[in-house]
Amino acid sequence: RRSRLSLATSLDELVFRFAVIHANFFWATHRDGRHQQIFEELKRRRILVRYMQFAGSNDDELDGLRITVGTEDELSTFVKELREIV
Repeated sequence: RRSRLSLATSLDELVFRFAVIHANFFWATHRDGRHQQIFEELKRRRILVRYMQFAGSNDDELDGLRITVGTEDELSTFVKELREIV
């Protein structure tokens, strides 16, 4: 729970919108909409999240990042790298 709360706080500070989910992952979107580029840059830095894209209403495509809640050390590294990217 503490790791989830810490990640939620960091995502909020980085202007991500996310669903409060009581599971081991977050679905997050960023206001700039560069989800695929953020995913690619994290992957280049050897940090794996999942980029997902869905067909929405009115043929719009919705995309975002599925971020798994890991250990505190993993999340610290993730947030540090994410800050540099966004």
